[in-house]
Amino acid sequence: MLRILRLGHLVEVDRSALVAGYAGQTALKTRQVVEAALGGVLFIDEAYAIVADERDHFGKEALDTLIKLSEDHRDDLVVILAGCARAMRGRPRRASLPTAAPPSPRARAGTRAR
Repeated sequence: MLRILRLGHLVEVDRSALVAGYAGQTALKTRQVVEAALGGVLFIDEAYAIVADERDHFGKEALDTLIKLSEDHRDDLVVILAGCARAMRGRPRRASLPTAAPPSPRARAGTRAR
């Protein structure tokens, strides 16, 4: 047994679990999800949809918060961003995770799988 994760549970979410409809609520909502996943795996389905476009301030706040908390808890959390590879790399006129996020979230990830 590897015992990589302290608890070994899975929390599966999508954009709706991370992004709130009011200013200031998104960071709190995202923090609650991450805290629920500590010791296990946070699986974010359709991660490309977190930031809908360049004007999506709520989505960007969720992504910024997610990246910060993932770094802070890197020894106690596995985060899996799932979604269409093409959409994750970005399409014209749509924000993608790498371009909508702070500098290089890929570079901050410890391990990347396809």
